[in-house]
Order: sequence, then C-alpha cells, then structure tokens
Amino acid sequence: MCSSDLGTVYVCTRDDLRMLTGQRLLHLESEGLPRTVNTMLPFDKGILIPSATKGLFYYDGARIEPYPTDIDGLLRDGCVLCSAYQDHRLAFGTLAFGLIVMNLQTGDVEKYDDSCGLQSNMVRSVAFDERGNIWCGLNMGIDYVLLQNPFTSLYRIPRSYGMGYTALLNGDKLYLGTNQGLFYAPYPVKYHDRQTILQGCGVPMGTAWMLYQDGDDLLLMHDQGVFLIKGGDRHIVPNTMGVWSCMPVKGRSDLLYVGAYNGVYVLQRDPDANAKWKRLGLIQGISESGRFLGQTEHARELRVYNARENIYHTYLLDPTYRKVVK
Repeated sequence: MCSSDLGTVYVCTRDDLRMLTGQRLLHLESEGLPRTVNTMLPFDKGILIPSATKGLFYYDGARIEPYPTDIDGLLRDGCVLCSAYQDHRLAFGTLAFGLIVMNLQTGDVEKYDDSCGLQSNMVRSVAFDERGNIWCGLNMGIDYVLLQNPFTSLYRIPRSYGMGYTALLNGDKLYLGTNQGLFYAPYPVKYHDRQTILQGCGVPMGTAWMLYQDGDDLLLMHDQGVFLIKGGDRHIVPNTMGVWSCMPVKGRSDLLYVGAYNGVYVLQRDPDANAKWKRLGLIQGISESGRFLGQTEHARELRVYNARENIYHTYLLDPTYRKVVK
C-alpha cells in the first residue's frame, strides 16, 4: 500500500513503512505499525494509517502512534479496505460494514450498507468528488453516495413501517402515516445507526392516507374511517369507512368535506361533545370516489376529481351541504 503527499511516496509493507527516494526505498521508524494495512492517506501534517482490524494510526514523520476515534470498534470489526479524506470528513470502505463516514469537526458518523441501497457491503475503493459526494468501488459494481442530499430515510431494511403517505408535526411528536397504519417519533427525531424507532398510535392497521390538524387535535383519514387523536385518546368518528382526504368548508369552521372511497362525507364538530366530530352523511348526487377535492370561490361549490374521466366535476350544494342542486 502506498500514499503520496507533495511528491513524497510512502510505501507500507507487511513489515515496515518506507519512503521512496529516487529508485530506493528508505526504511522509516516503524515501531507500532499494525500488521495488515490496506490503505494510507495524507492527513494533517503526516499520514493516517487505517489498519485492517486494529483501528487508526498516525505517522507524524518521526513515529507511529494510535489515532483513537469513536468508530474504532466499527473499523476493527468491519475490516478497513480503503479510505479517503475531504473537508474534515474521513471515509472508510470496509469488508463487512459498507461505507463509514466520520465528520471530525462534529463527531457525526454515517454508515451506508446494503440495508439502505448499497449494492454490496464490501467497498474496495472510495473517492470524494468536487461536490462532496462519494464514489464507491464495490466487489459488485459502482455506487454513488449523496452525502449532500438534504433527505434521509427514517427507517430501513430489515425494519419497515410501510410506504409513507402523510406526515404532520404536532408539538413534540412527528406523526407518519403509511400503508400499515399511523406511527410517531419524538421530535426532534433521534437517530441510531441512521434510523429511528417509531411508535404505534393505537389505531387499527391499514392505510393512513392523510392527517389534518384541528387546533391541538388530529384527524386521521384512514382505510377504516376517520379517527380523532386527542392527547392520549383515539376515537373513530362513527359511521365512517374508507376515507382518503378532507378539507374545511369555506366559511364554516365547524364543517369538513371528507373524501371517501364511495363519495364525499360532511362532518360537523359537535360543541357539546368535547369538540368531537360527527358524520352528517354522504352528499347526495356525488357518486365518484372523493380522493381529490377542491373548492371554488363560491361557498357551496365543491370540485371532485374523477380519475376515470381525468377531469374535475364541479357541484353546487344546497345550504345544508348535504345535496347537489346543480
């Protein structure tokens, strides 16, 4: 393994560290050199020597000493095959743990492996590009890791909470609706190994399509109906089933249009029942599924998207919002 810095080439053998001068390899002070070294790189004013299974070492031009970090255990167990350094970030390709990236300024550690999309956990070569992202040469193919991507996964294989459809931040909880149900994570979200553990919300399994905030309460549009989430309580709005979405009725803070699989409900807040909601009924005259709803400037004009015809139908409702009149 060799490394170069400002025209000087260093070579690490199984026995010692050497420096290439002309056509000669000069022996350097090698006491403390780990037995197996697959990579070296210029670092600070010397050379960083990641050993395969003994952690990191640093050569300052005179001696070799251990370079302890918080990821020494990962590096020892993963078997380091390659490394790269850019802008206070160290990247290590390993035999067993994929790519490990450590920010020396913040101490943050990111780990990328086959559970988050890497084709293989054996990373044989790594290189930063000018955008700060990393190219990985694997034992099976080439991968590009977007370190600068503003998005990250909340959960990964083997833990899965399903496909996400809706999310809403309410106080100190981040609610997430998936095709398996409704979950939450304490906010700010805390990660362990780049993922978090979500908690169930006490609603039935099924697709959670949409969350709507009503003051401090949440309304969940769910495959099994409309659920009111109020503090630690969960209540289903009676006689609701198969609900896509909802939207407040213009000019009426006590009414909601609710798009259902078989039409559009109207819900009304009941001031005498601890602000719970009740179903007034399906709007007569609307037969299509109410997944996508809209309103015009007219207080009682409702628009419903018809997927089969790929158009919006506009309906004028009577003053009770219970029947189509035009």
